[in-house]
Amino acid sequence: MGDEDFKKGMLVAYTANCYGDTSNNPLWGGKYGHQLGEVIHVKSTEGDPTIYEVLWPQGRRNCYRHYALTPVHDLGKLPDDVQITDGMELPSQYKVEDLRTGKNYIQGLFNL
Repeated sequence: MGDEDFKKGMLVAYTANCYGDTSNNPLWGGKYGHQLGEVIHVKSTEGDPTIYEVLWPQGRRNCYRHYALTPVHDLGKLPDDVQITDGMELPSQYKVEDLRTGKNYIQGLFNL
């Protein structure tokens, strides 16, 4: 996926493991489970790589280049422990009846 394909508000997963697996870099399927973050800022300066700021479910944020992220629609079926940022909704192709509704998914979706 190229720089131009990531937009503010998009749900993404950190999948490249180029920055480690920490609470502010939660690798998809790693130590912190399956977290989807929201792209909250796109910084593009002519001549420099585009930087994407992502907000993660626990309120942590970090910045990435496009090669470190994967949009939710490219992840396939979501696992039981998926977590999303409070206030965000999954895209329409992920209907609730099609998901395994794990505790963390319900908490993230309804802010319980």
